Amino acid sequence: SSNPTNKPSSWTNKHSGTAYRVTPTSSVMSYNGNNTCRRFTTTETMSSGKSQTVNGVACRQDNGTWKEIQHS
Repeated sequence: SSNPTNKPSSWTNKHSGTAYRVTPTSSVMSYNGNNTCRRFTTTETMSSGKSQTVNGVACRQDNGTWKEIQHS
């Protein structure tokens, strides 16, 4: 299921040690013909402590997964 707007999900890649935090920043919207899309912010923090933040749009696929279709 989808998180509420501004409620993050977090996890760590056990192999790389990189921590991910994804936060939906909009309600469901239409984007490029897909009616189930949301804006999001992702922060990646590597085990070295270096981090980067990416903003984008992801759309829900027919199988229920979300796919990034645009980022900045």
